Amino acid sequence: NRTATAKVTVPTGTVTVDPVSQTTGGTVTISGENFPPSRTASVLTIGGADAIPVGGVTTGSDGTFSVEIEVPARTSGGSLLPGVKIITATIGQISGSTTTVAIPNPTFTIDPVTEAGEEEITITGTGFNAWTSVSVLTIGSADVNPSPAPRATSTGELTAFTIQIPALNPGTYTV
Repeated sequence: NRTATAKVTVPTGTVTVDPVSQTTGGTVTISGENFPPSRTASVLTIGGADAIPVGGVTTGSDGTFSVEIEVPARTSGGSLLPGVKIITATIGQISGSTTTVAIPNPTFTIDPVTEAGEEEITITGTGFNAWTSVSVLTIGSADVNPSPAPRATSTGELTAFTIQIPALNPGTYTV
């Protein structure tokens, strides 16, 4: 009639991502540990968007996994919005998440940054919505968006394109 009790802890799954900042369409490696061994993931999301690759995600005999994926588009379509996104994985009854992946704000560069009116400058950029065209491009209040408008790649990159500086008075203008 003797009994004894002890406690056992089942750890929460942990998820990491490398790199910690990437745009929709860019590649990241998601790794996890403390999941059930030799099981297939039922959930892998980034910012709520399904990220399970075609081949699925399966843990090894030690309960770890590592998978390289493209950052998916939003569930409703289009690129994930800038900001920190939660990655969630569920394998068996164990779930894990992380908040370490960031979708960067768009940025662009101009070369050269000083140029006379009616001369050309080159613009390149990153972090834009995948496959979208530039809808607004102004120098000061002058519309300089070329036709056809430049279009972002699948990873949100704006490859180098040139525009002509309009006839403006000397000074500094916002692009």
